[in-house]
Amino acid sequence: MSDNRISYGMMGELVSPISKADIEELREKANDEGYGINYEGTLFYEILGGKKLEDAYGVMPLPYGDCMDEGLAHAAMNLGLNLTANVRPFMDIWYDGVDPNYDTITRERFLELFK
Repeated sequence: MSDNRISYGMMGELVSPISKADIEELREKANDEGYGINYEGTLFYEILGGKKLEDAYGVMPLPYGDCMDEGLAHAAMNLGLNLTANVRPFMDIWYDGVDPNYDTITRERFLELFK
């Protein structure tokens, strides 16, 4: 059964978009390492936690610190990718019957949200 969910993590903008020829292979490698790349190939992320939305009421800590930025950048470099300095914590409320917003977000929308 599908549910509404809340997920949170760190997301960063890639210096250069991933080519269409390479994106599927890199998405698989990133996923194997516990990371993700948006469908557009312009953002790199790590999901740090989440749960069903019905279980997410109240205050929840979002782990964040400078080490998180460095960890995400290091993980990207291990895949041959480089991040800009634009790395931000994010929260996504989504329906798990479809692809999550952190996969479908575009670079343009990311930049609008995290000016």
